[in-house]
Amino acid sequence: MDRGSYGPDDRALLETTATRIYTNAVAHGSLPADDPRLQDERQRPAVDLLLDLGLLRHDQHSNRLLPMDPAAVQSQVVVPLGQQGADLLAESARWADTFSELGQLFRTSPQATVNPITEVHGLENINSFIAAAVTDCRVELLTAQPHGRRPANTLAVAEDRDVKALARGTRMRTLYQHSARHSPATREYVADITAQGAEVRTLDEFFRRLIVVDRQVAVVPASDNHHVAIAIYDKSLIAYLVDIFERAWERAQPFDVSGDQAERH
Repeated sequence: MDRGSYGPDDRALLETTATRIYTNAVAHGSLPADDPRLQDERQRPAVDLLLDLGLLRHDQHSNRLLPMDPAAVQSQVVVPLGQQGADLLAESARWADTFSELGQLFRTSPQATVNPITEVHGLENINSFIAAAVTDCRVELLTAQPHGRRPANTLAVAEDRDVKALARGTRMRTLYQHSARHSPATREYVADITAQGAEVRTLDEFFRRLIVVDRQVAVVPASDNHHVAIAIYDKSLIAYLVDIFERAWERAQPFDVSGDQAERH
């Protein structure tokens, strides 16, 4: 086995059986290489791993297994693993870029009008779909977020995604209900994204959740528990939803994070 090609199963073996054998070797200074107990089918893989890692060295002259300092071999294992991680991250980014280009191609193609509506099931799949769509956004992002308060962890994910979109030059407008003004996490989020150029307003009316990306795809909930969403590609339907958003936007008030309270309840 090549150094750095170890996986979770090898680490689990090292943390359990192999550690006990290594501890025994350290305590006694060495272990007999021909000890029958080390040939046991449960022990032998751990011994082989320790030898492969360099934590045990077989002294041919004495026919004993000598423990080696882990510091001397750690970098030979950890550094290649770290490099593999960096390579995987870079590869993942390249895959994401390719999918982004394909997504742009799909949303601007006649195929999008052939299948104007797509259902997305499951919160994880919905969030992944939205994240991918926002990652593809280049011109305009419209969002309507009802129910006021949003969990801090949800806002943290949204902020990272939205700030990147704003950095690409995307124009972003977000609509909240007035109750969002009383949420510290939401106020912090709004302060951060408006500092990057986003516009945020609040409205004292009820509205449904809506996300429109570059006026090429709109996402709306299709169930009360938000476990099903509909992605809309039809240009006329998107234009209708954008018109509803624009009318609500005109009635809404700017979200001023400098004050302590909402201007209106």
